[in-house]
Amino acid sequence: MSRQPQDISGEPLGLLGAITHLSLRKRAIVFLATGLVALLGIFAATQINQELFPDMDFPAITIVTRFPGASPDAVAEEISEPIEEAISNVEGLERLQSTSADGISLVVAEFDYGTDMEKREEEIASSVSNLTFTAGVEQPVVNRIDFADFPILAFTMYGERSQAEIDALAEDVVVPALERIDGVFSVTITGASERLLVVSLDPERMARLGVTADDVEKTLEENNLSTPSGFAIEDGKILPVRTEHQLSSTEDVANLALVSAAPTQQPATNSPAVEVVPLRIADVADVGLEPSPLAAIARTNGRPSLAIGVFKAQEANTVEVANEATDTLDRLEREGLLEDVETAVLFDQSDMIEESIDALLREGLFGAIFAVL
Repeated sequence: MSRQPQDISGEPLGLLGAITHLSLRKRAIVFLATGLVALLGIFAATQINQELFPDMDFPAITIVTRFPGASPDAVAEEISEPIEEAISNVEGLERLQSTSADGISLVVAEFDYGTDMEKREEEIASSVSNLTFTAGVEQPVVNRIDFADFPILAFTMYGERSQAEIDALAEDVVVPALERIDGVFSVTITGASERLLVVSLDPERMARLGVTADDVEKTLEENNLSTPSGFAIEDGKILPVRTEHQLSSTEDVANLALVSAAPTQQPATNSPAVEVVPLRIADVADVGLEPSPLAAIARTNGRPSLAIGVFKAQEANTVEVANEATDTLDRLEREGLLEDVETAVLFDQSDMIEESIDALLREGLFGAIFAVL
């Protein structure tokens, strides 16, 4: 018959006293168990994704629609109000608000926490895709509010090269290298210059050949097809799908046969057959490329620059992806691919995450030391 442990006064020990008594008698087992738990904790800590923001599903969906050149009143009447009416009966909708500004509409649909936001997003995207907008309105973009919409790393590129050379370097070298990193979802560029294809009509040639501006416009519309065809779901995001047949060069545009153009004179019925060569856009207009106004401007140390943002996939580790991205930039510099170009980091989530983890480990270590003492 085993005897219950007692204190110095002969009274039986309580639960905590019994545990302490057992620990003192079995020191080797206690040390082994403590070491095993510590090792398991260290291993688990290395496997956890390190994130700056928690993985939260906000109960809100945004619908952004652009209408270049339109006034706020026109945006509200042609876009915001039809969208509000189309999605007002979505199940679980708590509040619907819209903002109409010059050339853009923002509609926000709010739901209760716990709502199946993926299903609501599909319903809203389906309702919006069935709407028919006036000419000039771009396809609405439907998105859930997500911390993944913020870049984990943002940096600028600037230097002694021309802006066009820096643009080409970013698009042809830097962005492809970053996109090849495992865990990178997308890479965006802000401040890059773009060129617009401009068709300059010649009134004299048009009058002589009997061509109108409507003829040219109809020709361009029918040969540069871009029409909405519904939507697709990829990585939890609703993406609009369009059927496109795009013209790829100024020569393609200049050589287009005018749809409704006709010779100014018809041959007599008794005249021999004459091959009629269709008129081209180049016969009535000059086609070329011109710099477009920048939608966004980036400057670093007073000089024009590019701002590049790196976005990670939802399941990727922020610290690992950000560190790999900075290592990639260092490698490009060592290989001489960024000659006469400097990069400056604007924002790096991994730095803040590592600082937070270091502070947590430091405080935990101090706590353990004081507990032992």
